Amino acid sequence: PAGTSLLRDINAGTYGSYPSAFTALADGRVLFAADDGSSGEELWITDGTEAGTVLLRDINPGPRSSSPWNLTPLGDGRVVFSADDGSNGEELWITDGTAAGTVLLRDIWPRNRSSDPISFTPLGDGRVLFAADDGISGEELWITDGTEAGTILLRDISPGGDDSDLDDFTPLGDGRVLFVADDGSNGEELWITDGTAAGTVLVRDIHPWDGSSPSQLTPLGNGRVLFVADDGSSGEELWITDGTEAGTILLRDIRPGSGSSYPGSLTPLGGGRVLFMADD
Repeated sequence: PAGTSLLRDINAGTYGSYPSAFTALADGRVLFAADDGSSGEELWITDGTEAGTVLLRDINPGPRSSSPWNLTPLGDGRVVFSADDGSNGEELWITDGTAAGTVLLRDIWPRNRSSDPISFTPLGDGRVLFAADDGISGEELWITDGTEAGTILLRDISPGGDDSDLDDFTPLGDGRVLFVADDGSNGEELWITDGTAAGTVLVRDIHPWDGSSPSQLTPLGNGRVLFVADDGSSGEELWITDGTEAGTILLRDIRPGSGSSYPGSLTPLGGGRVLFMADD
């Protein structure tokens, strides 16, 4: 169609550069990952012009890829992401959209071991939650404010070296984030954090001892979140939470008794409604 054109042939010739992970900066430019055929998959930036579409930094020098991923805005014009520079493993990086400002934020697991930061989730106050492994505590909950000193283990949910199996990070919309974790005692259950260690707590032990395995966390848009869980007596059914223990309840036992209705494909419709499928 008119107005649609190739911005830049990053990997000249018939091979593609496979641009991905497009993330807007506050100044109208966009970060992305691409492979120009000589530098590997690296961090690029564009202002929407051919001349302004450039390799921002070859983080893993030479033809090897740093594979920048999980690009997540902090809210102050900077973006945190994961990358592997070939020396420190896959670690936490930050960029302000300049080559000089694209740096390793913290080597969480030193000596060329990867902390593998994943599940980047903004809190909405300039900080970002993520899961990482420092080689001592296992894969646990971390937080960053974009500084090395402010990049810390928020809570060792499963004490010791065991992973807490973090998953399904879902903002409630009030500065708190729900997620699924296993503390090694209660099984896989629903947790919440406000970005403090004291405020990172188990919301409700839905299925004592065994874990309810919450999944498909889906915001309703009104401070509540739907999810699927099994309390050990009603089967896998539809639950709802407002982030409090009292407000975390079985919404409906769609298939009465111990059988599961297996709710799936939860899809927000807007207006506080969610479409899903289930077997009654």
